[in-house]
Amino acid sequence: VAIWKKINSCCVEFFKGVLEVMILKKITNVAVQDRNLSAVFNRMIVQDSTIIRLPKRLFEIFSGVANAHSKVCNARIQGVYDILNERFISFSIDAYSKNDLLAAPELL
Repeated sequence: VAIWKKINSCCVEFFKGVLEVMILKKITNVAVQDRNLSAVFNRMIVQDSTIIRLPKRLFEIFSGVANAHSKVCNARIQGVYDILNERFISFSIDAYSKNDLLAAPELL
């Protein structure tokens, strides 16, 4: 909870920057230009999410997975990135239950 209270827009921008650097290391402009994709498309959008484990005391806020024997609290980080323009379109931290299929219709 103490960490969550410290997360602000600057923190989110920092994590977006880290993720952007990781994406660019995997897909460089050279790779995109080699395929002449920028001549065919204005944008190339990639959407994906990852799950991070949180303390069980945050279960009511972020949900997770529970059964008769155990309870795990998770959050899902959603990212939508435009590869050709090298920028994030959206970035969010959501409940575990908001998977990629549920997030996709929200794209503008």
